[in-house]
Amino acid sequence: NLEILIDNVKVDLSSKNDLLKLEEGGAMTIRGMSKIIRVPLMITFFNQSDVVNVWVACASEEFKEADYQNFNRSLGQYLDSMELAMYR
Repeated sequence: NLEILIDNVKVDLSSKNDLLKLEEGGAMTIRGMSKIIRVPLMITFFNQSDVVNVWVACASEEFKEADYQNFNRSLGQYLDSMELAMYR
């Protein structure tokens, strides 16, 4: 149930290659159920910026009472892996 939004408008993709053909926008949001952390997740990347917004549902014990430090421990490596995958 992966969804991609460009500037808050959902786009329909039929293949991974379609992602590379999208028009450039101010922000790209990826949302859906994460198979790795097993909760709904939404990540927004802002064009020409190193800012990323991450939203995680409080649907597991790990995230019900996560403070800044615990949240970063849980998601830091996940986001680092995502960044590295973007260079492939």
